[in-house]
Amino acid sequence: AQGYNTGGHFRVVLTGSRLECRLQSTTDSYTLQSSGGAVTAGQWHHVAVGFGGGGLRMYLDGVEVDSDSYAGGLGTSGGGTGNPEPWVFGADLEYSSTDSSSGWTDPFEGRIDDVRLYDQNADATQAAALAAGNNPGAQAASLVEDTSSAVTPLDLTIADPDHVTWISGGGLRIDAATLIASPAAAADLHAALTATDAFTLEAEFTPSKINQTVPERLVALSDGTSSRNFELTQDQQVYAGKVRTEFQVSGTPEAASGDVLAAGVAQHVILTYDGEALRMYRNGILEVTEPWTGDFDNWDAGYALHLANEPNGTRPWLGTLHRVAIWDGSVDQVQAQNLFNGDPPGPAAEDSEGLTYRVEWIEGP
Repeated sequence: AQGYNTGGHFRVVLTGSRLECRLQSTTDSYTLQSSGGAVTAGQWHHVAVGFGGGGLRMYLDGVEVDSDSYAGGLGTSGGGTGNPEPWVFGADLEYSSTDSSSGWTDPFEGRIDDVRLYDQNADATQAAALAAGNNPGAQAASLVEDTSSAVTPLDLTIADPDHVTWISGGGLRIDAATLIASPAAAADLHAALTATDAFTLEAEFTPSKINQTVPERLVALSDGTSSRNFELTQDQQVYAGKVRTEFQVSGTPEAASGDVLAAGVAQHVILTYDGEALRMYRNGILEVTEPWTGDFDNWDAGYALHLANEPNGTRPWLGTLHRVAIWDGSVDQVQAQNLFNGDPPGPAAEDSEGLTYRVEWIEGP
């Protein structure tokens, strides 16, 4: 409909011999287009447009012709309440009234066949398969499986499987910008951590570069760059953590290390919170302690879990994730050293009961 309204407005149009696509948030328009002359009158063409995790992508006759990193869609990811407008084929609703197909314009002159909607953002291989008249199949190696044996596994989806490389023996190398995320809110993870008001995030990673212009996300339970329950980031040679509590409502100020990271050098980092302090261990040694208090009652249950980026695609991290694990309690120096050595954390110095795994992602497909 006319205007941005509730967000997620979507259109694919033919302007002369140029194919164009537009997807909107509540404030901006993201437009893709083919070259002029790409579409020929009297000839069948195949068009596929995908959106969501991995960005906005448009394919013509099985070949990607344009893309944008915007990762929103028709729903609330566009910043509003979602797009309730009717689907219309063969006409444009750009100037129609809200929630109605009245006022349609620019009828298409030609034939339209085999219109389909899929609940995933097609990659290049799938788009080529569709153009050839075949089933798109599953995206290759697109799933990072939750190996924690949780009742409801929190599997993560790789938006661009061709941007990553699985490492033999466990681990995932992110070669180009992508998003690795739970397809919905991490509700069970939220419930487990808010039940204890304490948690530990363990990440073993090798950065591929240290010349970032903005802090890049390694792991985040968030809804974007300014709203999170927790996050672990890299900013050049610095790693930093933020944890939201009743007293640190945005998780700031962050706890940050010195200039200790190096490109191509593996690191084992632990971010842990016990209700009194936020601590960060690197390679088994305590490096950062910040006074931090409060419970997790203000954590948002609607946030998804993300690796290597934020949902809007503006914080891509490149490197290898060897191990990511989330625990429903804090760890002390002895337990941090155990984890660095590849052992179970064991009991805390003043506690006879060890931690229980909640989430762990280490395996290939």
